[in-house]
Amino acid sequence: MIKIRVPATSANMGPGFDSLGIALNLYNTYSFSYGEEDGEKSLMSEASDLVFQSIERMPEPVKVTVESHIPMSRGLGSSAACIVAGVMAANVYLDSPLGLTELLQLATQAEGHPDNVAPALFGGITASLMQEGKAYTQRFLPGEDWDYVAMVPDFYLSTRKAREVLPREIPFEHGVWNASRSGFLILALMHGRKDLLPLALEDRLHENYRKSLIPDFDDIKKALRRAGEEAIYLSGAGPTMLCISENGEQIKKLFEHLSLKNTWEVKILHPDLEGAKILR
Repeated sequence: MIKIRVPATSANMGPGFDSLGIALNLYNTYSFSYGEEDGEKSLMSEASDLVFQSIERMPEPVKVTVESHIPMSRGLGSSAACIVAGVMAANVYLDSPLGLTELLQLATQAEGHPDNVAPALFGGITASLMQEGKAYTQRFLPGEDWDYVAMVPDFYLSTRKAREVLPREIPFEHGVWNASRSGFLILALMHGRKDLLPLALEDRLHENYRKSLIPDFDDIKKALRRAGEEAIYLSGAGPTMLCISENGEQIKKLFEHLSLKNTWEVKILHPDLEGAKILR
């Protein structure tokens, strides 16, 4: 049996749409038993098959069990975790013919974009891009150990539905807005400049469109800002909201007094610096 532990990830950090992501210390653990039949295909087994195919081997049947702590369809990288676990497990089973860079390509092929699978594989914060079908990523570490407070609602939001509300075209000035803030955000995170995060996390590509799918979004953001918490962004495609804070417990207490349409769970998380890990 091969065991793989994969961290949750928060992508689309502020202006970093489809490019910036961070690994967080919330984990799924996957157990792979090759040679056993699972009965039906899953994201994990399909990702595993890609590794076999990449070295021209016939995929082998595999049974997968999951110890799950990453909420599904909440914008915390649950599908990316499944994919990363699948490619890593198959690589271990085949005596590691592929390196992490090659596993990133296969994981990106399965996921469609690298912004979640890259931090899930490498840990820390990653800046990624696609060029002619190939994923490129650079990893860096946050300059300060702030609280990354995930506010997770009690409803799902599929990535497909969240993408449907996005416009096909954006104004030129919105592109400039996000491009200028992406570099600014990377430097603010690297150098521990929390005072710059509220400015650096502003987005004009997706958040204003997707918030219509998230009841309580505006009310929560206003309440956080009244409490002095302004480093807020929509995690992934949502519906989870994330706040970078020096006092996560304050946010937990704030939620105890908010009157909201939905139930929200507040999780105080920190960056995972290791990425996916083989536990065997």
